[in-house]
Amino acid sequence: MTTSKQPVRLYFFYHDDVDASTRRIVPRNYLDACINELRKISGREFIVRFITSVPGLTDIHYQGNPNYLLSEWRRLARDYAIKEDLPRTNTTRYVLVTKDKLDAITLGIAYFKESALVSSLVAYQTLAHELGHSFGATHEDAELSHNAFGVTCETYVYPDRDERRANCYQYSLKNRKNIAEFLDAFD
Repeated sequence: MTTSKQPVRLYFFYHDDVDASTRRIVPRNYLDACINELRKISGREFIVRFITSVPGLTDIHYQGNPNYLLSEWRRLARDYAIKEDLPRTNTTRYVLVTKDKLDAITLGIAYFKESALVSSLVAYQTLAHELGHSFGATHEDAELSHNAFGVTCETYVYPDRDERRANCYQYSLKNRKNIAEFLDAFD
């Protein structure tokens, strides 16, 4: 797809505790549907890069205080981007991907409409959930829906995950609008 819109760049930093076999399934099982949805919403090219084994970055202690972690991750990601001369645009995201929860209940955390986010692999939709927040999606605009089989499903940013419900593999109509409006501001 050729577009004059600024591309979205996603840098996924696998924490050292994410083993190689898990890394191989992340694109297909955790990201493909989300990135396809974001492409449709934004009409943009997505450039995805996976990064491993960066001392001082991918070995960060992430369990404990999620808010402190996110602040620290933002600083580390910014410093790494400067050092490696990576883009630091409004459409670039730096994602720390962890094996486990950030504390007893937190699966991921993101700054609203900002580039730094952290997501565990505990649930399949967490990466899409946190990416959504970083592009302007809100819990308030998420919804329950029904998939093609009539099963109740949660859109990506639905706040109260219930394992008995399916994943809709999409953002709600309102969150699609939120994401499109956010990204459209940068052309």
